[in-house]
Amino acid sequence: MSIPYARRSLSSRIFWFALSTVTHTVAHFWSNAKQYVPIVERVQVPITNLPAELDGLTIAHLSDFHCGPHVHASSLRRAAQMAQALNPDMIALTGDFVQRRTAYAAECAEALSVLKAPLGVHAVLGNHDFWDDDRVVAAALRRNGLAPLRNESRRVQRRDLPLYVVGLDDVRFHRADLSRALRGVPAGAPMIVLVHEPDFADHAHAENVLLQLSGHSHGGQIRLPRIGALLLPSWGRKYPMGLRRTPRGIWVYTTRGIGVAMPPVRLNCPPEVTLLTLTRTAISD
Repeated sequence: MSIPYARRSLSSRIFWFALSTVTHTVAHFWSNAKQYVPIVERVQVPITNLPAELDGLTIAHLSDFHCGPHVHASSLRRAAQMAQALNPDMIALTGDFVQRRTAYAAECAEALSVLKAPLGVHAVLGNHDFWDDDRVVAAALRRNGLAPLRNESRRVQRRDLPLYVVGLDDVRFHRADLSRALRGVPAGAPMIVLVHEPDFADHAHAENVLLQLSGHSHGGQIRLPRIGALLLPSWGRKYPMGLRRTPRGIWVYTTRGIGVAMPPVRLNCPPEVTLLTLTRTAISD
């Protein structure tokens, strides 16, 4: 499928260059960023015509680990243990395992290797995983039993019903290919889409998408009362946080993530470990 990728204007490029300079300066002097403790978010996802076999399916969702100078492996290990303690049917990891540099890939993957679930642990890469060498990040995950889905699908089964987990490569690096990912998925089969950038949901036109899981935005990371997020990244502005529904009726959940990007600080936006439950129960108006 063709995805419209907007080019940044000159003023936008100048703004982001200035912001990058400021945040990297802050990070240089803030060598020991606070290791924030995630909170558990429990979310029900009401899905019309959800097959009875999938009613009550639970998914633990983690994202945006940003292992690096400001997010240590110990913090990721704690988040993984929190997710494991929820005893989910399935676990989804939606990218940004490292803070740009692949030097942190091995320790990140090792910290997350404790994750296990009856219907598997399914991962995709994020934009930070592509900054240096995405192959190194993917290989580290693979060695620890967390092989990422790269424009492909994986079949699982619950109560004799096949369910497909569709994983896309990064949107901002122009690597997402939904058509390729859907090869081998039977027509009418229910599926869950994993993609790092939440705003891709407006382009996930495949039938029977029960839910899209994403990260990327960190919920803004810094949120002010009555104002909300001060800054959101491209492809993370329309669905920046929480459970939302697209005009086409696709549910998308955007987690605030585990780690921090620049600047390495959170305000009114704590990290989260999410437990989503698919349900046939409708939300009352």
